[in-house]
Amino acid sequence: MQRIGYILDLGKDFIRVFEERCRPDHNNAKNKMLMTFGHDLYSNTGFISDTDSLYDICLKDDKYVKETLGEDGHIMISKMLMNLLHRGLKEKCPKMYQEIDVSNYEITVKSMPGCQYCPFVHPKIFECGYDFIAPYAGEDYLITNKKTGKQLKINTLNLHLIYHHHFYEGNVPHRVSPQTLIELFELKKQ
Repeated sequence: MQRIGYILDLGKDFIRVFEERCRPDHNNAKNKMLMTFGHDLYSNTGFISDTDSLYDICLKDDKYVKETLGEDGHIMISKMLMNLLHRGLKEKCPKMYQEIDVSNYEITVKSMPGCQYCPFVHPKIFECGYDFIAPYAGEDYLITNKKTGKQLKINTLNLHLIYHHHFYEGNVPHRVSPQTLIELFELKKQ
């Protein structure tokens, strides 16, 4: 199976293939046709709006992250998220592990029924070639920076999308903007 990596690496023409899958599934019509039984391939609210360009969103976010944090900016953001939210990461994936003072953050976890899959998975096998971070949402997190009071709601699928695809979503309710993440974690260019 071919891995679908960083979205911008796919090229503009190939990205258009995924654009429709990223758009809202109004009235759950697409999922009903697939008979996914609660394990949705398409999102009711979408990963991008009906008018967003997947390429333009990814390009804008990528530019912001690299200008603000440097070439490894997406990895810096991912490492921070992973180290906060995945206990036992040191043993499971030492290359992603870094010492972080988690005492500055309060994390509330809420498990969700059903799941939402990555929009880049193969529709028959529900995989996108990456399984280090599962390609579906199952838990929501509320992260609070105790020092600044800033908060962020994020889910396990956002972790997958940011780490594996450098995708923060478009103008939709579940978007986690790189600006918000950088401010919440007080990240700086290294």
